[in-house]
Amino acid sequence: MTLRTQATVAALATLALLLTAGSASAKSHLDGSLRISNDRMAPLSIRIDGVARGSIPAGATVILGGVANGVRVVKLRGPRGAKVVREVSVAPRKRSSMRVAPIFGRAKMVNRTGITLKVSIDGRFFSTLRDGEKLRTGPMAAGNYRVTAVPAASWGRKGPALTRRMSITPGAPTRVRFDRYLSTLKVTNPFGRGVRLFVGGKSMGRVRAGQVTTINNMVPGVHAVAFKRRGRLLTKNSVTIGMGTTLSFSPQVALHGSMRVKNNFGRRIRLVVDGQDLGRLAAGETRTFTHLRTGTVRGFAKLRGGGRAHFSTEIRALRTAKVSLGRSLPRPIRRTTTPSTRQASW
Repeated sequence: MTLRTQATVAALATLALLLTAGSASAKSHLDGSLRISNDRMAPLSIRIDGVARGSIPAGATVILGGVANGVRVVKLRGPRGAKVVREVSVAPRKRSSMRVAPIFGRAKMVNRTGITLKVSIDGRFFSTLRDGEKLRTGPMAAGNYRVTAVPAASWGRKGPALTRRMSITPGAPTRVRFDRYLSTLKVTNPFGRGVRLFVGGKSMGRVRAGQVTTINNMVPGVHAVAFKRRGRLLTKNSVTIGMGTTLSFSPQVALHGSMRVKNNFGRRIRLVVDGQDLGRLAAGETRTFTHLRTGTVRGFAKLRGGGRAHFSTEIRALRTAKVSLGRSLPRPIRRTTTPSTRQASW
């Protein structure tokens, strides 16, 4: 082979390499496109024939253009689970499709509330779960779910729902536990005598002074607590009870009592108690003074002419102290004259 012939062959080989590289990098009118749908709850990276083609977000769909026709090897990889490798046939000037199915897992639910529950997942009724029962779900796609449970009994409509966040992870156990639901309320009678207790408008019976009444199996939420005596409302409060808790409640009340005063002096007096003028009492009059502070009160009866009769008494909550003034004073002695005295005076 002559030198000229060798130079010609080398030039043709170089031209062939350039044409091959150009055809590999340039787009062809015979290329197709590929539609990829990701049903997983995590993004996936995409490689076609070993060349990176970006990524696809969780639950999204992408369309890749400029895919050479023929059988292509598509690899998808995410943060969890094994990679997906598919051979996809791409026709000239046509669109091919592939879908990545979700990865499934399961969950185990346990009821320890003491009552029967109605369980829903993402707003859809799932099952009724009895107290102490364990229940497994069917295959579920990986991701996060909102689980709610309400009492199955009709009274449970007044109470709040139990809410849990459930995360399904492939290959890892998922456990959802419902703990104690009903609550306990302990109410103390702050009054100095027996009263009747009402919770939510329902009578809980009569309670002694200072007695603590325990009410079990209370539905969590807001409840009205009231005390009454002889039909008269003494106090009314609203208490909020949490799920599975024990709440102790004693109403803070301003305790008052009464005092009944009787004037036995036989003449009008002015009554002063703890420095406060309570007004005049006529002879033989009895008057009741209410809303007096509890404890020992001191006062005096101011007599006509400047005399005073002091007294003290104990005021108890919701009770009436009795005070009788003038009972211990002697009756006045009347002077009398006899006829013999009169005759002597004449």
